[in-house]
Amino acid sequence: MNIRAVLFDLGGTLIDYPSLDTFENVCEKRWRDIIGPHPEILMRMHEIYKQERETSFQSLREAILSIFLDKALKESRLFLDSKDRETILRKFYYFSMQKHARPYKGAAKLLKAIKNKDLKIGLISNTPFAGEYHEEDLKRFRIFSYFDIRIWSSEFGLRKPHPAIFYKALQLLKVVPREAIYIGDKFSRDVEGPNRVGMRAILINQKGEKKEFFGWQVNELNEILKIIKKDPL
Repeated sequence: MNIRAVLFDLGGTLIDYPSLDTFENVCEKRWRDIIGPHPEILMRMHEIYKQERETSFQSLREAILSIFLDKALKESRLFLDSKDRETILRKFYYFSMQKHARPYKGAAKLLKAIKNKDLKIGLISNTPFAGEYHEEDLKRFRIFSYFDIRIWSSEFGLRKPHPAIFYKALQLLKVVPREAIYIGDKFSRDVEGPNRVGMRAILINQKGEKKEFFGWQVNELNEILKIIKKDPL
């Protein structure tokens, strides 16, 4: 099978981010650093986010934090300009995600090996944050340049496993489904999603549970190098 492109998930696959469950803890403990004298705004933003995130699992429309911050501000009749709102969101991202983010061992080596095979590399990530925040992490960990395209659900509007987000990536990379592989750590999003559109998948299955699907499963990133070497991609 002639593979021309490899696409990746981000959190849980290439970068180890904290769980989104940490949002509430950040709202409770770091509100002074994030929003000054208005902790109720931060808590309300998080409350709306939790409600909308549950809905997004069914609708597959991404729950976007910037929208919920605006709603919380409007409800409280507190008016901030775009620069101040951006500062709040960036600080919230820093304390809840960026501060604790670390690349997984072998991430850069794997990306380099794939690029050396003259394959295109794409990224599709579910996130409630602006994509540029994550791109700062990719640059900090020196892996940004490996990606030919990056799709963020917060900007695309739909989240994995919606087929449209995979089709968009394939369109941008100018490949058909059978010419692409998707790599991720969540079965429903990163395996069933790409399989439905005809892509093979590699599941990073840290729990070691055996699952049947169109592709492979590994326990860590380093094992993917073996697949790339053995399989005629």
